[in-house]
Amino acid sequence: RGLGDVYKRQSGEWFEVYNTTGLPVDMEGWTIQSGSETHPISGTLNVGPGSYVVLCRNGNSSANGGVSCDYSYGSSISLNNDYTDNIILQEDAGTQQIIASVTYSDTFWPDPEGASMVYIPSATPPLSGYFMDNNDPSRWGTSTSPYGTGNLGTPGSQNDQGGVPIVTVAETVEPGVEGMIVFTNTQGLTTTIYIPAGAFGETTSITYT
Repeated sequence: RGLGDVYKRQSGEWFEVYNTTGLPVDMEGWTIQSGSETHPISGTLNVGPGSYVVLCRNGNSSANGGVSCDYSYGSSISLNNDYTDNIILQEDAGTQQIIASVTYSDTFWPDPEGASMVYIPSATPPLSGYFMDNNDPSRWGTSTSPYGTGNLGTPGSQNDQGGVPIVTVAETVEPGVEGMIVFTNTQGLTTTIYIPAGAFGETTSITYT
């Protein structure tokens, strides 16, 4: 999972989360943290494989600049525009695992008016994996695509400043095969899935985005 766009302007404030895995993820019970402020996500918030969800301060699209929001965290947290701040996504209290985070500032980072910061994946996967180098300001740019009432950003869709090429890899399950199959795309990223009994002869595919 990773952070895609971040827009930091009062009632129009929002950020998006991208599911980099091949499985659906339910963010219910996760905690959003910004500085010392926290907000627990209540209710089901599903993110499909290779899909996005948009989390907003104000969920009303007629008042937030025209953003279609999947979840509103209200005024419990605020993304600061004038000094160093961060966004941290942490799993439920059972594991407390940090899923994604970014620490940004108004120095060396994009600080656009009326536009979102967008994460720009590197052409070669970093050793730590995509979306793991979030704290590198060179990996962030300014969105150029208009949405809603004229602001710039791509809430809920692929960033306009470049992205990981979509690659689909398929394997046909041979008769008598049951167990783990490793998929490898053209960039060397691998995913291992389990093939259950009864799937013989079926074609299974993984799409990398």
